Amino acid sequence: MNDRNNKPKIFILATLAEIGGVQVFVYNLAKELSNRGFNVTVGFGEGEFLEEKCIGAGIRTHRFFNLKRSLGVLTNLRFFLECRRYLKRNGFDVFHINSSNTLMGALSAFCLFGKRPKVVFTYGGLSFLDKNHEMSDLKRTLVVYLFRFFMLFVDVEVFVSKANIKMAKMMGLGKKGVVIYNGLSIAGLDFLEESKAREELEKISGMKLKGKKVVGSIGRLAYQKNYEFLIRNWKKVKEEVPKAVCIVVGGGPDYDKLEEMMEETGVKDQDFVLAGAYKDAGRFMKGFDLFVLTSRYEGLSITTLEAIFAGVPILITDTGGNPEVVGGYEPFLFELNNDEEFIEKATSILKDEDALRKARKVSRKECYNFGISTMVSEYERVYRGE
Repeated sequence: MNDRNNKPKIFILATLAEIGGVQVFVYNLAKELSNRGFNVTVGFGEGEFLEEKCIGAGIRTHRFFNLKRSLGVLTNLRFFLECRRYLKRNGFDVFHINSSNTLMGALSAFCLFGKRPKVVFTYGGLSFLDKNHEMSDLKRTLVVYLFRFFMLFVDVEVFVSKANIKMAKMMGLGKKGVVIYNGLSIAGLDFLEESKAREELEKISGMKLKGKKVVGSIGRLAYQKNYEFLIRNWKKVKEEVPKAVCIVVGGGPDYDKLEEMMEETGVKDQDFVLAGAYKDAGRFMKGFDLFVLTSRYEGLSITTLEAIFAGVPILITDTGGNPEVVGGYEPFLFELNNDEEFIEKATSILKDEDALRKARKVSRKECYNFGISTMVSEYERVYRGE
């Protein structure tokens, strides 16, 4: 234990420091633990966002030069050695890893001589393991066995939704699993007021938004988020609601592909913009009339929680932990890749001011189920073995 305050000395690790849900989760967790007097260090590989946030909050950080989003044997071996040296030198009580590429860290902790830290692994989502991922059954089976191997070196598996742990147990994972929902701090959220948020959205989108119905999404432009679905259906939404505009805030590997799809389908001329990535993009949330999440799979979406805390109506896929986020409230959910259901629900919310007001009221109720205090207290119990 850390002698200074008789609390566990904690090291939290993410693969990348770039903008994303995992990074927001790690920062929120580390900041609240630090506020409670814990000795916390945050580690990561490439990127700047998480490092800047932690340094700004007075949280110690460490960069691993060999921690990358890679399946390369040599890269992962170098990270194993680098991680083992760092753990040995610092004597942490708890090693909390996040994302699949950090799992090699669990093995490095196991291979320490003498004192070993308790290893906690959080599944931010099931990713390759999820049934909605495009991975072939053979490859998924191989990944399952790989995860089973690494779980031999993990003391506690944390899942962010009941749906995820249920699916994991069907694959022989999650035997040491608990569910801890992601949480946000109302005081820590810095939402711009609606008028200011609209001004900022106008700047980043290049569109005039006065009198418009703004459909917004914040997420990484990657396979998981399924923005092809939103592009494919936008024209029909626009036909039903001529004043509708769509702004997607985020960057990622699929940017060029999505831009090309917008050109080919004519959506680029239908008030649909990929606005790019921005730090703390959640501050724009109150500028949206409707937040949409079209993901193929999710653990428990941080941006959806931000929308709920902002009191913004949401429409999200019925996948992963999404139904748990909205308490199963059916008008906020649509079946994955169901064009007709998405169009019908999106347009009905946007057309009807009473529906918008009702959706905002229901949305606000849910924020009390996902507070940062509850989340961190549950992690404390995991760290202490209670």
